[in-house]
Amino acid sequence: WFRTMLRDASDYHVHADFHNMSFYDIPLNLCVMEKIGSSEWREIHCRMNTKKNDTGAKYCPEEGGKVYKDGPLYKAVFLRDPLTRFLSAFIDKCAGYRRIERHCEPDRLFYYDLEKQAEKNKLEAIGKVFNESKKDKSIDELLIEDFLKDKRLFFQTYSDVIGLKWNIHFFPQSLYCNGLYRTIQTYNFVGNMNATFSEQLDVLKSKYGEPFSAYVAEKYQSKTSNVAKSNRGGDTSSSRNSSAAKRVLEYFTPETVRRLLKYYSIDYMKLALPIPDWADEILAQENGMLR
Repeated sequence: WFRTMLRDASDYHVHADFHNMSFYDIPLNLCVMEKIGSSEWREIHCRMNTKKNDTGAKYCPEEGGKVYKDGPLYKAVFLRDPLTRFLSAFIDKCAGYRRIERHCEPDRLFYYDLEKQAEKNKLEAIGKVFNESKKDKSIDELLIEDFLKDKRLFFQTYSDVIGLKWNIHFFPQSLYCNGLYRTIQTYNFVGNMNATFSEQLDVLKSKYGEPFSAYVAEKYQSKTSNVAKSNRGGDTSSSRNSSAAKRVLEYFTPETVRRLLKYYSIDYMKLALPIPDWADEILAQENGMLR
């Protein structure tokens, strides 16, 4: 799985410059990664550099490539607990309606039902599959539907087979931005998308003022509120006391925790990220150590 990770990271250009954002008016260089606010940062970056308010998060006009040239850059990056980041990506790309985007790889394993239904019903758009009823479906298709509804089974299966084909939303953070595993010490600011995310954003907002501060506040107001409420950003709160427990316990099994800790050991070790308490508790419960 490690070899395929390196293979697919090269194919997806995880190390590429589009994960490093520099601004024209302020000496800031941001390392941004999928499932750590990348869409929000891309739109902020584009609005700052183009002076336009109607830019999208995915694509930016050519003017967005300008770089600050009047002095050294302040390097900043936000990290996220790898286990909760993996779960967030899975829920977004595999478990919900956005599965039609085909980020839940390998394709042959997770899109069989969509392809079969699209072929049988001659649908114009694969997205229409989600509006089809169960009538006239084969036994295989019904079994797949039941499989997709079993959150733990679906999640564990995906964690088992992701080593066959890695997707851009699931790579270890250590591989981004020219290899954070070897450059993290050169960053002036290292934040974490956790329960104090809002306060960490305030540091950057106060440093660079307007209009940067206003753009950040606009894009992250609801997100920071959600992170603070649910601790989805990787807070190490106990699984018995954190509202995040309701989510992680719906999906994680001891086997899934062990496997993902293996995949993301490079992040926990090289980026000095703490393993969440709830992960330890899930493993302890398996061994009857937690009463």
